[in-house]
Amino acid sequence: MVPKMLKSSTVTELKEKLDNKQELLIVDCREQFEWDLEHIEGAKLIPLSVFQDEYIQLKDWKDKEVFMQCRSGARSEKMGEFLISKGFSNVANLEGGIMDWKKNNFPIIKKDS
Repeated sequence: MVPKMLKSSTVTELKEKLDNKQELLIVDCREQFEWDLEHIEGAKLIPLSVFQDEYIQLKDWKDKEVFMQCRSGARSEKMGEFLISKGFSNVANLEGGIMDWKKNNFPIIKKDS
């Protein structure tokens, strides 16, 4: 049996899937204060600091498409690999994170100034 591998996805690929209304989950593993400033609409926040205790919230997504996202892609890559190690079968890391998402002028939920 071939072990599952963490996939890599661009923000453009994710945006196309969202536009096509594909069933997927975006998990933002930044911390609460980062989320409060701005986040991708529809994403679910599970901060890195509690991720290994809280990932069980995702159990219904074990065999569905999950995108891990953070600021630039480093934390989300680690947490994506963690999910793979826990038996999740369809996990992708969002390359460039929310920084690339914003560079492409894709919509974000921003805290009111």
